[in-house]
Amino acid sequence: MAVDVSLGRVGTRLERSARADRVSEGMWAPRLRLLFLTDGRITSGHGPMEFGLGPPIDTLQDRLAVPWLDLSVDVVDRDPLHTSSVTVEGFRLTRDGFDLDAYDQVWMFADQPSEQPAESQSTPDSVALEEQYAPMSDAELVVLARWMDAGGGVFAAGDHSFLGASMCSRIPRVRTMRKWTHAQGVPSLDTPERHETLQPDLPGFYDRWEGDQYPQPVIPVFQNLAGSFSVSRLVPHPLLCGPHGVIDRFPDHMHEGSVVEDADVQLDLPLDIAGYDRPEYPPNRPVATPAAVGGTLPGPVPLVRPVPHVVAHGITTNRDAPPRVFAIVGAYDGEGAGVGRIVVDSTWHHWFSLNLGGFIAEAPLIYEQMQWYYRNIAIYLATRAQRAQMLFAAIWNAMIGSYPGAFSRGFSVWESGQRAVDVLGRDTPQCLVSALVSSVMPPVYPVAAPAGGAPVPGAHPDLINAAVTGAIALEMVEQVNQLLLHRAKGRPVQIDQAEIIEQGWAGVAHGHHVLAQALHEQASAQEALLDALERMNPA
Repeated sequence: MAVDVSLGRVGTRLERSARADRVSEGMWAPRLRLLFLTDGRITSGHGPMEFGLGPPIDTLQDRLAVPWLDLSVDVVDRDPLHTSSVTVEGFRLTRDGFDLDAYDQVWMFADQPSEQPAESQSTPDSVALEEQYAPMSDAELVVLARWMDAGGGVFAAGDHSFLGASMCSRIPRVRTMRKWTHAQGVPSLDTPERHETLQPDLPGFYDRWEGDQYPQPVIPVFQNLAGSFSVSRLVPHPLLCGPHGVIDRFPDHMHEGSVVEDADVQLDLPLDIAGYDRPEYPPNRPVATPAAVGGTLPGPVPLVRPVPHVVAHGITTNRDAPPRVFAIVGAYDGEGAGVGRIVVDSTWHHWFSLNLGGFIAEAPLIYEQMQWYYRNIAIYLATRAQRAQMLFAAIWNAMIGSYPGAFSRGFSVWESGQRAVDVLGRDTPQCLVSALVSSVMPPVYPVAAPAGGAPVPGAHPDLINAAVTGAIALEMVEQVNQLLLHRAKGRPVQIDQAEIIEQGWAGVAHGHHVLAQALHEQASAQEALLDALERMNPA
């Protein structure tokens, strides 16, 4: 591993594996840079007894698995380094020469202050903020908060008790989405109130190691899409979308932490960060969207305040207490309010080599689902513009990876779209296609269905996906076929990413036009049906 001198001694950088030669020539992906902040016992290793982040880091940086997703991960440690002659301060966001704007996302795997002895004279929560545990200073919090307000995405996880409180318990929004302190009622280490999720496979094997192949069940929170641009139906959050369906199995652990339930999130708690006074949970704001994404929204836009939501629950398996349901994954979509998205997890044990070994060795399909959970977080935390570029890259790569003539300028938008959606399935779970397409659709504010009435329908997602992806593919097809011809003749293939992005947006505008025509035709057909029904059943 190379040492990143610009980040100091804690800048152990996990260099991206050189996988470009294993991705078909002519493919591309927008690059996102992730900064992992760690402390305490957490490492970037792969050992079966380590709190090691090696497996998820490898997953995130694997271009071979998902050619349209190019992620790089830098890992920095906040703990000080003590030697016989000197003590070196751990990483700080305020370090000279460090620029947080060089990163798109910050992922926090926070352990400090770890467990404290009962004889400590300080309260547990005050211990968490003692300098020896490298808490976030006001100056760091200001840097981070302003970066989040500009659209930076954040992931954060700790564990039971107040593990992780030093790093995370004062960060805007992160602090109230997950339980970090005893004052918030964190789950315990070893009392009946702990959140144990161990899944023993046979009677008498209660203490079976948490790194086995037996997962805990996850209960996704299904969302009603009524009133959005999609037809009304219940779907899981995009974070839980995998190639084999809903992601509903996680590694287990004997004492997890907890995410805060929706109704319990304190939206107006004073922040108390010197030098920062913006509202923690701001309301949506009217935004003039680019012409390629529908243009400026007409009329007044309701200023709804985005709030966090739990997207998955777990169930305790304590033998000394009845089963309880608790929140294990939470998400905040602040895009409408102009701030970055956030994801929180009940425990980093869903991530460690310690817990993943049994899946990797004996349950590969479950591990593949977990790998998509890790990727989904990076996709979700990306900005709207970045997710749009992922869509363009996914379509471009699907076409470049096809045989010459698989796509033709002579296709209709609908023929091209059906083929594009089918081919995208090679690298993209079908349930994620809609999530990517939504990044280029104009915002639609929900219309509530009447109480006890039929759901308010929208356009079917298959219709939307076909129109948008098909139009984008048609804009790209001539350049794709030229490159395929060059490649077949052994000529060097060069691509212009800016030109591909421009073609993508042109395709979006065309797709919107075709979709609008289709919706008008559907509306006319519905009016004709309504008229026929009324004539058959006059009032």
